Amino acid sequence: FFRATAFDFWGVVLCVAATRVVWGFVGTRHARFTAFVRGPGAVLGYARGLLQRRATDHAGHNPLGALMVLALLAMLLAQAITGLFANDQIMYTGPLFGYVTGATSDRLTTIHKQLFDLLLVAIGLHVSAALVYLFVKRDNLILPMITGRKPAELVAPAERIATSRTW
Repeated sequence: FFRATAFDFWGVVLCVAATRVVWGFVGTRHARFTAFVRGPGAVLGYARGLLQRRATDHAGHNPLGALMVLALLAMLLAQAITGLFANDQIMYTGPLFGYVTGATSDRLTTIHKQLFDLLLVAIGLHVSAALVYLFVKRDNLILPMITGRKPAELVAPAERIATSRTW
């Protein structure tokens, strides 16, 4: 009836990651890359603050979280793109396998497999950080990710969103 393989999901991953990239430019205030992607100085300052237990709160992503968002998006896009050309050397091939040589497909397949392992590590770190914030810092980052809302007392007045766009 329906047999799903790892190669069947390349389109879903590509669409979801591409949608998040677009949302990073046209989305709500705290979802935009300009709102949370910071330079190396801000990232190092935030990391130092974490180590000294004086890191500041952010309505959206903190500087380290922003780096993880960018890394995850880049890895997901690379995973999806390499999957388009990958093969399992037995039966399955990516939908664009025929457009590259066998050697190129094999190299992209190797990258695809290695990237999967790296993605698992990055996802594990991301989930672990959210759980540390939840249980150690008592700051629930998970619920606002789902609902898009954070308690007003946890958001600085300058970072509040008075209204949202209905579209």
